[in-house]
Amino acid sequence: MIKRFFSNNINSMTFVFSIVVLLNSTLAYFQVIDLGDVNKFILSVAILVVLLSLIVYILAYLNFSSEKTYHLVSFGCQFTAILLIGSFFGIIPLTMSGILINFFIALGIYSLSVKKNKYELNQVALAINERLSD
Repeated sequence: MIKRFFSNNINSMTFVFSIVVLLNSTLAYFQVIDLGDVNKFILSVAILVVLLSLIVYILAYLNFSSEKTYHLVSFGCQFTAILLIGSFFGIIPLTMSGILINFFIALGIYSLSVKKNKYELNQVALAINERLSD
């Protein structure tokens, strides 16, 4: 089960981890935010990304009435986890501005991740259809 989880999700986890670390590094460079202990920050982001992927993995086994419902539930669960874990590790302030900023960042990353996954699935479908037509 663990091997399957990581083999199915490592691509998305790497994508999300890279975006979060690059975004925060850029913001820290321009002194918009203070990362504090960088080792703790990177470890907490890695743990967060694995847990978010675990949420997606579990939700994939549930039946939803529509794709829209799935995405609403998925994003809601993931954003709740982001707030809980982020506040536990001290990387997300639980202020109105902190929650709003992280909401829009999480929504943007979630949207990019969904578009990336759909694109990759379409590429696989095209490759399969091309092989079948030969």
